[in-house]
Amino acid sequence: LIFGDRGTGKSTTIRSLAALLPPMKSIEGCKYHCDPLAQNLCSECQAKKSLGQKLKIKNIQAPVVDLPLGATEDRVVGALDIEKALTQGVKSFEPGLLAKANRGYLYIDEVNLLEDHLVDLLIDVAASGENIIEREGLSIRHPARFVLIGSGNPEEGELRPQMLDRFGLSTEVKTPLDFKERVEIIKRRDEFERNPERFMARWKKFEEEYTKKISRSRKLLDSVSVDEIAPTSAFSAGPCTVISTGVGLFSFLCSTAVVADLAVPKLSAATAPSGGASTWSIGSILTGAA
Repeated sequence: LIFGDRGTGKSTTIRSLAALLPPMKSIEGCKYHCDPLAQNLCSECQAKKSLGQKLKIKNIQAPVVDLPLGATEDRVVGALDIEKALTQGVKSFEPGLLAKANRGYLYIDEVNLLEDHLVDLLIDVAASGENIIEREGLSIRHPARFVLIGSGNPEEGELRPQMLDRFGLSTEVKTPLDFKERVEIIKRRDEFERNPERFMARWKKFEEEYTKKISRSRKLLDSVSVDEIAPTSAFSAGPCTVISTGVGLFSFLCSTAVVADLAVPKLSAATAPSGGASTWSIGSILTGAA
């Protein structure tokens, strides 16, 4: 969750994820980007697998999908393909944004202004990881696991507490006050507008290095132990692990929700390999919590 001043590049930063994320393996022709190694496949891929058909695999770009504020429920969850119904007389499902975001990222700009009925829908799907459609004679269910990212300006309205619980991490963005930094922002923007191709070529090597860093971190992720005991910290009585340290930290900060405690092991495990480490540390928790 990214809240802060307007015009600080929140949306631009999030949409740039698409160029930085490493490609992922997907079943060719699948509308939901099913993972060929996963047990929970969509109904179409599962049917092919049951019939003994060989599922072809290809590399695709990790999806980063925008959910506009004015989107209808049909556009989000999917609906009957009207064109096929009228021209061919066939009931066919047209996947929505939740299907496109499966195994990727679903981004909502001005998330605090999202309509209540869409908020309720997203809460259910984000919790279950599955989208279920029962309408217009259709009975469809498909995997819908995604990282939910929201941004907004708190001055324009508050976020519903139920929706707030769907975000494990949050950060605040403020307008830069440093003179040199603001001048550099204007220069880079001008350079991009004058020659986008040259600008992107200039930063291509940096983006590739960042992509490689993410790939290396993902390979190390499963080997990071969150139960390994470290020296006693100020936030934990006795020998401490990620869990005890995290719970102690958020208790110290008077956090009333357990959501923050649940996010700590994942946060620490993700922060450690990004620095090349295979074990967690107090620093990896504090770095993420900051």
